Amino acid sequence: MTRDAPTTPTAATAPTAPGARRGLLARFPADGLQPLWLAVIACTGLVLRAYVLQSPIGGFDADEATSALVSRQVLDGNFPAFIRPLHHGGTLLAYPRAPLLALFGPSPLVMKLTEVAVYAAACLVAWRVGRRIFGERAAQLGAAVMWVYPPATVWETTKVMLYYTPAVLVSQCVLLVCLRLHRAAARGDAVRRDLAVLGFLMGLS
Repeated sequence: MTRDAPTTPTAATAPTAPGARRGLLARFPADGLQPLWLAVIACTGLVLRAYVLQSPIGGFDADEATSALVSRQVLDGNFPAFIRPLHHGGTLLAYPRAPLLALFGPSPLVMKLTEVAVYAAACLVAWRVGRRIFGERAAQLGAAVMWVYPPATVWETTKVMLYYTPAVLVSQCVLLVCLRLHRAAARGDAVRRDLAVLGFLMGLS
């Protein structure tokens, strides 16, 4: 008569620690904000911008029309780096906005939502930067404040511009790549790809 070999608990059968997140919630870092709060913050930023867009302060003004016309020029085969009489800033966002103009026509709402999407991406990159410097919770709080405050920024990120919002995104990406390079150099890892990305971003800026 033989004795059964002792079994080792696996990840599927091991007991879960009290307070540990399960299922989909386990994807969220344990040292960060609760997923419910993250959802509330994300929705708050969207609701605030929806309020701005339907209010008088969210109207489509002459500066926004000029910015949208640059995207129209791109569709016509012209690729301006600047607009007259401005010789700074550039026309970076006019290019990704041009295909949307071709698909949806001259829709002010679509043009404005492009700005919201770019700024949302900048907030996400700011979170990635912050977690490498300050930790998960502080990074989430910083990105959350960036998304919903101050009111002037909430309003500004619904305006159709050419380089303000992309400048925020590109600057955050530069910080992130520099942090990756610093970390890779400390480990002795190869950095060619990150150097190429940094050069590309610096060219955009």
